[in-house]
Amino acid sequence: MSEVLTQNQINELLSELLAGNAEETIVTHEKKVKNYDFKSPKKISKDQLKVLRGIYENFARSLSAYLSGILRVQCQIKVDAIEEQPYFEYNNALPDTVLMGVYDFKPLDENVLVELSNNITFAIVEMLLGGNGSGVVLEREFTEIEISLMERILKQIAICTDESWSNLIETESSLKRVETNSRLIQSISMDESVVIIIMEFVIKSIQGTINICVPIMNLEPILEKAGPSYLLRRKTDNQKENQNKETIMSHISETQIDMAAVIGNAVLTFKEILDLQVGDVIKLNQSVDSELKINVGGKTRFHGIPGIIKDRKHVKVTKAL
Repeated sequence: MSEVLTQNQINELLSELLAGNAEETIVTHEKKVKNYDFKSPKKISKDQLKVLRGIYENFARSLSAYLSGILRVQCQIKVDAIEEQPYFEYNNALPDTVLMGVYDFKPLDENVLVELSNNITFAIVEMLLGGNGSGVVLEREFTEIEISLMERILKQIAICTDESWSNLIETESSLKRVETNSRLIQSISMDESVVIIIMEFVIKSIQGTINICVPIMNLEPILEKAGPSYLLRRKTDNQKENQNKETIMSHISETQIDMAAVIGNAVLTFKEILDLQVGDVIKLNQSVDSELKINVGGKTRFHGIPGIIKDRKHVKVTKAL
């Protein structure tokens, strides 16, 4: 219970207040203030940023589906952030050696830049050549063969870009050239304001980024066309897409697919096959303690180990690919 003041104490406090001797207690609440550069004000509104995010979320889905198909592994791409900044800030943050596509992007008069992080680039190249895609970043420049292999991916990026913009405006993107030295890229003026779409790229256990650099100068008139009706339509389209996915999954969920555990393979000559008789032993390429390949629909999707349960052969799944 709080202490009760006596009448004398109350009189003393009143006297001090009247005399102006009492200490005034001021309660202040600290507010968080963001720095704002009045010399370079932001040109893209919050609603326009939402439009850009929606466009490049569609781009991310389209590109991840394409890469998953050609690499035969799950690729996940999603929009992480969208930032507005002078081009020189973006360029200064680039490593000396990069893989960057320079694109014509009509109706924009300026070029658009698409940069893949080096670990992602090396992983994709390795998988295209039959490797497992370790994602090791090599401290060297890209070879002509590596650049040639990646041109296929960079050209597909142009197709995905046009598809993602199609709900707002008809665009025509084309790969102009591939740059590997960030200090020699002069496609955009250093002081020009740009929008950087930062995408997180996950392929197997490798994490990297795709950065898309779009000049703002010619972008503003296009984004102004996208009002509330576009955002509402995009929300409706996303809902329809989710419904379509659920419908497709409900139809294929009961579909029967062949699954086979492969105990091994052997290479024989035609004569050896003709000479095979009952009781002959064929040496396989699998050791006794190695895992089996489990094929789904003719493609290896899992690894496993064989066993017996209640007089029936079984395979225990040990790894999903």
